[in-house]
Amino acid sequence: MFYIKILDRYITIQFIKAFLFSLIGLVFVFIMINLLDAMKIETTQSKKLLYLSLFYSIPQISVFVIPAAIMFSITFVISHMTNDKEFIAIFSSGISFYRAILGIMIISVFLSLIVLFLQDRIVVPYNKISQRYLNEYKKNIKKMKAPKDVIFQINLKGKDSYYFIQYYDSQTKEIVGGFHVYKFKKIDHLELPEIIIESESAKYDQQSKKWILKKVREIYFDENLNIIKVNFYLEKEYEFLENLDFFENPTKNPTELSLEELKQEIEFRKKYSLDSSSYEVHYHSMLSFPFFCIVITIIGAITGNMGGLREGNPFIKSLLFSTLTIFLYQILFRLGLNLGESGILPSIVAGWGPLFLFVGIALYLVLRHRR
Repeated sequence: MFYIKILDRYITIQFIKAFLFSLIGLVFVFIMINLLDAMKIETTQSKKLLYLSLFYSIPQISVFVIPAAIMFSITFVISHMTNDKEFIAIFSSGISFYRAILGIMIISVFLSLIVLFLQDRIVVPYNKISQRYLNEYKKNIKKMKAPKDVIFQINLKGKDSYYFIQYYDSQTKEIVGGFHVYKFKKIDHLELPEIIIESESAKYDQQSKKWILKKVREIYFDENLNIIKVNFYLEKEYEFLENLDFFENPTKNPTELSLEELKQEIEFRKKYSLDSSSYEVHYHSMLSFPFFCIVITIIGAITGNMGGLREGNPFIKSLLFSTLTIFLYQILFRLGLNLGESGILPSIVAGWGPLFLFVGIALYLVLRHRR
């Protein structure tokens, strides 16, 4: 038992040192890549904004590279122990391979919990701050994206109406450039137009809870879609069935929402018949990603101990395999997101599919590597 404790401490410490070195190295590489990419932006804004944006992106980058750091560090430690024949001594003392790496497995479980906590509680708020600084840095470039607190040219379906919004500013609660309302009534499962309201602008009144439309034209239809009446108003109040949240809820970036916020956004979009696929996919991927830390630990440990000296240096082989594994997972992960967001795959399959594929690979390796 005393020997096992020494062995656990030895392997665990070696893994932790390699993991920290890999994590710091990968984070530095990704920050430099992002910096070089951002330096291409031509703007008169202070570079300090860019540096602050990169600083607040560190939590996201760290969480993103943790599985890769685990894979590289565990293959490094296990393959070197295999190459130095340390595992021969371990096996000869009656200790199995999986018992020998128990300490690393416990750390991987702990890291998966850390990833789950970090991406939900730390990465999300830091992403918002990072994006805010980046948007500020991009302020004076020629091609500038719309701010996140406004909505451009969007169609929404409500309880009894379709809405077309040209430009909505959530700060002033005002729609300018055009606001069209298509009210319908259901007859035999058909949505037939009852009235079309066209206006130049609209402003929400906080006290009356009504919309004040200006330069309004109302077009009324009968059941045969014939125009029966047209009214014109310089200004008129309307009270729609939908509340203000329905109009001012802009399209949010899924990466800037926590799990609870994602659930609320999904419920909101389903309630108003809006597309929620990208939010559902991201919700499932946020839940599945931390478990990849455990799966990658099993795959990395086994590949680091497979083969022998006659077949070549196990470190080189395991390093190549770990690189291929990380590369393949990233491709499948992003492919799943794209297929899920486009509606080709169910969101749960898109979010969990890549993980379960690697679970299958891990089980296959475990069955082959019975030591």
